Amino acid sequence: MKTIRKICEEYGISRRAIQGYEKYKLVHYTSKNKYGHLLYDEDMVNRIVFIQFLQKLGFSLKEISQFINGTENEIKDVLEMRIQYLEGKKMALDALIEKTNKYIKDMED
Repeated sequence: MKTIRKICEEYGISRRAIQGYEKYKLVHYTSKNKYGHLLYDEDMVNRIVFIQFLQKLGFSLKEISQFINGTENEIKDVLEMRIQYLEGKKMALDALIEKTNKYIKDMED
């Protein structure tokens, strides 16, 4: 069992982020210690870390709340679609970098 403070320190997640996850009912504390601090079990901690990963992939909390409780196959499908989306963005960025480099080269000539 870990406190919010420990989770924040270990995983670089802000307290506000975890509170947002709770607001969207994506996570919940498992119990409280004798001081009233909220405690999260290993499953909840893993879920918090996974949600943070999904946000880094560009999903909003609203989007995450729509598929996080799905089956593994449903989540896998969503992740595969995100990979395709990110690969498209990567290609567009690569083209933009190439064009920018061409402009720089033209300016130097």
